[in-house]
Amino acid sequence: MKKVIGFVAPIAIYFVVEYFGGPLWGMVAGCVLSVISLIASRVRGGSLTWGSFGDLGLVVLLGLVDIATERLGRAGIGEAAFALIMFGLLRLCIAGKIDMMPTESVPMLKRIYANPFNRSNLADAQRRMSWWCLAVAAVYLCVAVGKPGSAMQWIDSYALVIIGAAFFATELVLNRMRMRKYRHCEWVPLVDEQANVLGNCPRPLVHNGSHWLHPVVHLHIISNRRLLLQLRPITKKIQPGKWDTAVGGHIAAGEKIEDALGREAWEETGIRGFRAQLCKRYEWRCEAENEYVFSFCTEHDGPFVPRNGGEVDELRLWSADELRDALGRGIFTPNLEDELKKWVLERLEQ
Repeated sequence: MKKVIGFVAPIAIYFVVEYFGGPLWGMVAGCVLSVISLIASRVRGGSLTWGSFGDLGLVVLLGLVDIATERLGRAGIGEAAFALIMFGLLRLCIAGKIDMMPTESVPMLKRIYANPFNRSNLADAQRRMSWWCLAVAAVYLCVAVGKPGSAMQWIDSYALVIIGAAFFATELVLNRMRMRKYRHCEWVPLVDEQANVLGNCPRPLVHNGSHWLHPVVHLHIISNRRLLLQLRPITKKIQPGKWDTAVGGHIAAGEKIEDALGREAWEETGIRGFRAQLCKRYEWRCEAENEYVFSFCTEHDGPFVPRNGGEVDELRLWSADELRDALGRGIFTPNLEDELKKWVLERLEQ
């Protein structure tokens, strides 16, 4: 929280000093405080990047626009200019041309922003905010070109407060609606390329083409030199009606890999108390999703009975020869074919 305040303080100081002493002194005060903050961060061992100068740049921009519009002597010009600048900055941010988040100077924001789910929500909020900024600009341009009068004075005094309150109220309602929508969903972790957890998101969002990297477990079960496979139900959205790894499933938010493996093995094959070896870790990307796969192997004699009520159509043991004959014929899921070719068949024949 102290670091967030440290980022906001120069901008707040600008507005306070500008109100009493004008934009020039406001800009000087904000810049001085921002420079002091940068020096203190450097002394503490922090690294400085372009993102570290975000508050300093914004203070300078506010001051220059305020000075320029003040000389025009028309009410509403300054507010309209600020709103149009913010509209442009937000659209550039949405397009990925710039980054307005002070993630380098505020580590807490960096951790939050690392989660793709949070970044997606932020981009949606920025998109809505940009149109609100355009509405503010339109209102204050009307004030600037309109005839002086009590109506225009009232708009000049209260329009920003009303529009700002409407924006925050709208965002609050939309956020509550979004969280209510996902309230009963299973949540899964999102990870980076080293499988470090970045945060969580609702499970449906990792299957909609977002390609947010999320962890899954696979378990290859060998019984008497044969490989157990499961037949996916025809109702599955991804690879319906194809033979797949005996056990495969998502790791839930906050769940350990071993616990997820045990849970999925019981649900899909009915086995417990097995010892599994982690054989491979890799990324698997398809049209619908992007998975970080922890692929395990174990030997077990069964019995094999699905326990998850229709999630598995059939379980069957395949010999190495049967597996080789079926490769490339569209019988297996692409992920299973890839594992069979790279290491599973070799392991089965040892």
